[in-house]
Amino acid sequence: MKVIDIKTEGGMVKGKIAFYCDALGVTRQGFYWYLKHKDMPWKYEGIAKKNA
Repeated sequence: MKVIDIKTEGGMVKGKIAFYCDALGVTRQGFYWYLKHKDMPWKYEGIAKKNA
């Protein structure tokens, strides 16, 4: 999904989203979900940092 994000400039280039999603086998809904949640912290981030 990160590739689609980069290629469509964060979902701003609307005409290419369907093409890239189809080529990579992901749904457009899944891509938009990714855009909405990509900046949210991982729920196990605190545990991972403690064990690193």
